[in-house]
Amino acid sequence: MHTDAPASIDRVVARGGDARGVLRVAAEIRGTTMAELSRVIQRSAGYVGRFVDHGVPAVLDAADRDVLARYLGIDAALLV
Repeated sequence: MHTDAPASIDRVVARGGDARGVLRVAAEIRGTTMAELSRVIQRSAGYVGRFVDHGVPAVLDAADRDVLARYLGIDAALLV
């Protein structure tokens, strides 16, 4: 499942996808939830979901981006 991540994420980026779209697709490919991603960065269960669905916060902290990128196997620059 993880092997398709770069191609799928490249399609999101090519279509003008932003960090939220990349995060959504990467999580789907990894088979994880927004709540699990929130736990990975030691935030409340709804933190990443609020970021993806509502744009709050407007930008993820650099440290959170780095941890999420490592966990999802993607480039942290895609989460800016």
